[in-house]
Amino acid sequence: MTDLATGHPLEHALRRGMLAVWLGQELGLGGEGLNNVYYVALLGSVGCTLEIAGFAPIVQDEIALGERIATLDPTRPLDVAGFFIRHAGAGDPPLRRLRKLMTVAQAGATSFQIVCRDVAMQVGDMIDIGPAVRQALEQCHERWDGKGGPRRLKGEEVDIAARIFHVVHDAEVFNRIGGIEAVRTVMRQRSGKQHDPHIAARFHELAPLLMSSLESGATWDSALSAEPAPIRWISQDELDELARAVANFVDARSPYTLGHSTGVAALAEAAARGLGLSESEAVAVRRAGLLHDMGRAGVPVAVWDRADPLTEVERERVRRHPSLTELVLARSSALGNLGTLAGLHHERLDGSGYRGVSASFLPVAARVLA
Repeated sequence: MTDLATGHPLEHALRRGMLAVWLGQELGLGGEGLNNVYYVALLGSVGCTLEIAGFAPIVQDEIALGERIATLDPTRPLDVAGFFIRHAGAGDPPLRRLRKLMTVAQAGATSFQIVCRDVAMQVGDMIDIGPAVRQALEQCHERWDGKGGPRRLKGEEVDIAARIFHVVHDAEVFNRIGGIEAVRTVMRQRSGKQHDPHIAARFHELAPLLMSSLESGATWDSALSAEPAPIRWISQDELDELARAVANFVDARSPYTLGHSTGVAALAEAAARGLGLSESEAVAVRRAGLLHDMGRAGVPVAVWDRADPLTEVERERVRRHPSLTELVLARSSALGNLGTLAGLHHERLDGSGYRGVSASFLPVAARVLA
């Protein structure tokens, strides 16, 4: 979900998690410390989901902006400033664009870093990930040279899990763009600035081995296998709480959807029980209701919030969001059935829904959810 909202391809965070574990092992980490590294790498962009959404008032497509931001070098402030001058209000009339540029200038980087940190803290509380992971998630905008934010931590004041996150995040992005040599170039350029020089040097050395290992199997299965002990299992009750946390997180991207998914889940479950569906079906409807709008994260906030008619391209992006929900959940054998159900939430009996599924192919649970 965080990949959708920040402009990365699906499985970016999973690949980052595997790289973090392998790198951590090479650095001599083990036990709970290595487990923390794994979860920080998986969740390190969680705050960025709403941080990127915060750019929606100044750009037409904050998701596309997020994809470009991932390649910016934060150690080159003039390049960063030039980037936002080019993109803030692009396509708007001059006066409106000037107001948007002034908004960016007045806010500054620190305000966005604070949003990212605070969201990460809240998500850490919602899913009860533990204090060590929560602390490292708060530091994903800090830098080795102390010029990050919002706390301006320096050197080993930055948790090692966050320092590893910085390196593997950049490695995964730049390997996708330019291969091993691009990764090694970034490691050299950002060493001692954004990156811990020891960790960057070790990744520079291991880059061919680590990056090739990413291609050795199915990403989802490999990421699960890479989880270090102690492995975290969740109960059925915890699954509901996690789904509720995801629902609230997705809905928070727009003021118009706050509480929407939890409301859908409650109504759908009540209807399912009223129709005499089995206990397992009612539970599945509730959980699918909580997760049904995950795919909204892959559509720009401005599209959802726009009062004017949408363009054909924008309408098509909106129509795809149930498919994105299904695609995300399909990666898990435990959640795939919920994804199938959630992916049908905009269908109609006459086949005129978003995906054109007709009544004969819509189970009762899907009709209830829709």
